[in-house]
Amino acid sequence: MPFTCKVGDSFFLPDNNGRHRWVIITKPNSSCCIVIVNFTDANNLDCPVIFALGDHNPFSLRTTICCERAALVLESKLKDLKVVEYAYFNERQIKKIVKGAMGSIHTPPDILTELKTNTPIIESLEYQRI
Repeated sequence: MPFTCKVGDSFFLPDNNGRHRWVIITKPNSSCCIVIVNFTDANNLDCPVIFALGDHNPFSLRTTICCERAALVLESKLKDLKVVEYAYFNERQIKKIVKGAMGSIHTPPDILTELKTNTPIIESLEYQRI
């Protein structure tokens, strides 16, 4: 399956600490921006979302999301990426990620606002900031 820049698509962005897998967790808002969040080693627990070995193919160790680095980016910037090592996260996994991000004290306020207003995938989920 190719990268389509839709909810559930994941990709790599280079950064100072090496490469991290990022995943799109919202549809574009009225400004054509989407929320992305990256994954990190579960030893850096900042979010109650854990992907154990076998939960998702791209992970070779226990993994969590880095809520404090969640970002709101222009969809057009991501569409221009040359994506390698594509992976897709299904609706159940995206719900898990969004619920965790909404419950984390580390998620930036602007990302929380966007998740509350632009996440129809979790409308029925209850969440509580922890």
